[in-house]
Amino acid sequence: MIEENELSDREIEIIRLVATGASNKEIANALFISPNTVKVHLRNIFSKLGVLSRTEATMTAIRMGLVDSPGIINRTTNTMDGSSELDTNWQVQQQDILTPIVNRKFLFLSIAFGLIILVLLGFLLNRVLSNSNQPVESLSESELEELSSKRWTPLENLPLGLSNMGFVRYENKFIIFGGSNLDGNSDSLWVYDIDVDVWAEGKKIPKSLKDFQAAIVGEKIYLPGGIDESNQTQTELLVYNPRENSWEVGPDLPVAISAYSLVSFEGKLFLFGGFDGQNYLDTIYAYDPVLGEWNLFGNLPEPKAFSSAVVLGSQVHIFGGKSEVGVFVNHDIYYPQRELSGETAWEAAADLPEGRYGMNSIVLADMIYTAGGYDKDGNSLPLIQYLPPKNSWVEIDSPPIEIGFSPAVLPYETRLYIFGGLRSDGFSDQSLVYQAVYTILVPVVR
Repeated sequence: MIEENELSDREIEIIRLVATGASNKEIANALFISPNTVKVHLRNIFSKLGVLSRTEATMTAIRMGLVDSPGIINRTTNTMDGSSELDTNWQVQQQDILTPIVNRKFLFLSIAFGLIILVLLGFLLNRVLSNSNQPVESLSESELEELSSKRWTPLENLPLGLSNMGFVRYENKFIIFGGSNLDGNSDSLWVYDIDVDVWAEGKKIPKSLKDFQAAIVGEKIYLPGGIDESNQTQTELLVYNPRENSWEVGPDLPVAISAYSLVSFEGKLFLFGGFDGQNYLDTIYAYDPVLGEWNLFGNLPEPKAFSSAVVLGSQVHIFGGKSEVGVFVNHDIYYPQRELSGETAWEAAADLPEGRYGMNSIVLADMIYTAGGYDKDGNSLPLIQYLPPKNSWVEIDSPPIEIGFSPAVLPYETRLYIFGGLRSDGFSDQSLVYQAVYTILVPVVR
């Protein structure tokens, strides 16, 4: 060992404590010095031993004979140089440091084991009590319907019955544009305040419209195409600024389109299929608000209108729809990025439970909910949920009333909101909220 690199007595004490796994704070407490002093000593130790870590320092100290190898309890020492006294002090210090650590670990393990036993006993007791009180007969169908209906809550009704409207959520408000009603197409703009359950009227649309959708990019809401009061399919792009409650006109669509499905994805609008007044379309148009340009981006697997589309991660899910060949049951997943790179952009997913068109869909807690729409015979269909991990659809609790064709469907926090729709008895003004996701509080024994 090089003379000038020999460790001092204090440094030997510290490296021996380091070898036990003690922290700087525990070393400081054992030697009645500050943690900063420990850091200074450690820097000196590392420098003298030519190491970079506590582990390397420990191994070097073991090779030098300054620290016992693991498993050695007593070490023969030279009483002539006073090392016996040092070893005795070290044993006391080691015990003082390690004993509280061992005791704390034992205490934590004991508490954890006790809690597990209590939980298991509580679970078994609950099962016993539940089984002893369980009626012989299960709940009747009417009782089950009553329990399910409690997840549905009525809200303040729409100011008028509507279907086929555009809609978005903007902050803590829902905005509903135009649509069809008893008087024809509407130019209304209704704002629903979620916090106070109140409807207010905004600035009317520049023209009466139906069979269109709305989407947000940035802080503006875009309404492409649709059908006006003269039943003409439109090319116009209307843009609403909710902060200023004002309208402007954007670049026209390449062709007149209505009854398409629309999503906002990575700062652009993607418009899928639709109807141009004579033909069903298979086109996918993309609009870039920064450039103010529409471009033909791709094509659907088949022409269709009145489909439904949502964004889930990097995917666009497109469901159902109709054309002259019938009503579609398809559920296709579209990857816009793959389209750009020249890869196959489409994948097939689990079909809808039955062919459906005129529905609307939302994403809530990484699950997709689809509400409203008709089957091939014009019958209203139930609310369904798509579970991505299982690639499967399930029917969920039915609302207390029929939803009908082309309602507004919007998510907020853990709830699903449904407004209006065309039912068998006419245009609906009904507003409902469904508790889609529950937070369950479990008591913890402390």
